[in-house]
Amino acid sequence: MAIVPSYKEIISLMKKGLTIEAQKKIIELREIALQFQQESLDTKEKLRKLTETCEIEKAISWEQPFYYIKKPDKKDGPFCQLCYDKNKDLIRLQNPDKGIFRCLSCNNDYLTDDYDSSIEFAGYGSSRLDGIDDF
Repeated sequence: MAIVPSYKEIISLMKKGLTIEAQKKIIELREIALQFQQESLDTKEKLRKLTETCEIEKAISWEQPFYYIKKPDKKDGPFCQLCYDKNKDLIRLQNPDKGIFRCLSCNNDYLTDDYDSSIEFAGYGSSRLDGIDDF
């Protein structure tokens, strides 16, 4: 970053009648002010993201095989374990049938205790997972 022109330096140039040089110093000041403003905005955005991440980390709960976000009046989810563990992405799981949850981002399937492999899946064949890609 450039050295910030001082107020005294600008006044001195103006007193000497060097107004063009003084204007150049004022322009330098404006450019430096814009740089500080952009740095401030960038820092605020980073702080916002870190705060959001901390809030999620405080609220997230692992209930095998899913993640949930605990809220005062309910829990939100389920969210994909693979996507969260890998990238910290909260991807809501879809539930096309009892006991089956699918992540539409990574295509990972989660089966719960409610899953019954002997029941056909909505006309897709002998296994309820056949054709789940068509969901």
